Amino acid sequence: MTTTAISLLALAALAAGPQVTVRPLAGESIAGELAHLAADKVTVQTSAGDKTLSAAELMWVEFPAQKPTEKPPSAWIELLDGSKLLATSFTAAAGKAQITLTSGQTVEAPTRLIRHVRFREQQTPELATQWREIALSMASGDMVVVRKTSMRTVEQAGGDSITLTEQALDQLEGTIHSVGPDS
Repeated sequence: MTTTAISLLALAALAAGPQVTVRPLAGESIAGELAHLAADKVTVQTSAGDKTLSAAELMWVEFPAQKPTEKPPSAWIELLDGSKLLATSFTAAAGKAQITLTSGQTVEAPTRLIRHVRFREQQTPELATQWREIALSMASGDMVVVRKTSMRTVEQAGGDSITLTEQALDQLEGTIHSVGPDS
């Protein structure tokens, strides 16, 4: 797990105090209540006492399955370390993002840790290709990507005409001061 993902999971997980299963690289799995989760170690409270493992000894941490929320994700967030989050809401101001995960938990993260946020899931293959190219480009600042829809009329043989609807992505670089629920 990466430092960014561990930090965000720690914030969300410790608020709820979930039961977890920790799998070390060697030895048996440890089950209990998550007491501490940081980039360098994890501590689990068990009936035999606290068990602490360093990140170097850790294979994975399994959290209990979350009940799906009634709302589907409306924001797909990728962090700089490649971690991905599904969110039902995303707002940002003053360098801090407020993210409500699909599990219902809310986390706060510095916006400098976010690579990109996409607010719409459905994409044609053409738009998905454009998105990947834009997301992988080296921007000199913040970037807003908007979906543009245009319509044009094409004359057919025989005098008939049809109207075509086309979509494309357009980007604008600058500085994003805030992201609200509607703008």
